[in-house]
Amino acid sequence: MITPGTTSPFTSPILIAVKFNCRVSVPGFVDDLDECYKRANVFVAPILVGGGIIVKILDAMAAGTPVVTTTYGNEGIGAVPGRDILIADDPESFADAVVRVLSDRGLEERLSLNGREFVRKHFTFEAAMKKLEAAYEKIVKGRKEAVNSKK
Repeated sequence: MITPGTTSPFTSPILIAVKFNCRVSVPGFVDDLDECYKRANVFVAPILVGGGIIVKILDAMAAGTPVVTTTYGNEGIGAVPGRDILIADDPESFADAVVRVLSDRGLEERLSLNGREFVRKHFTFEAAMKKLEAAYEKIVKGRKEAVNSKK
């Protein structure tokens, strides 16, 4: 799966592969991205500039689709390269990473399971509430300590 607007030196080899390999497809606009993620063997996100959390990468990981991206694509996410996600920062290694996922079923399955679990642990509503609760507890503890030190 190639995200919209991602034509770059990274995707050129993949777009060429579309002409020669029926396993590679670029569907264009789709109504149901979730279904697309679930059918895809790999999500390709050659992000070339930083910009916070890339939500489509998290969506793909949550759906269990292995992700290949760049350091910038993982910048606001913080997934562990090689465990939760594959990272490659030049066109050749990027293409190699995509081919590795497509040709190694074990790698595909590990990235799928680990990526989904990573999103569950760090980006669900429950995970956000745990972080918020911990922040509140830290504030309350700090105030109690401040009050006690003034006595």
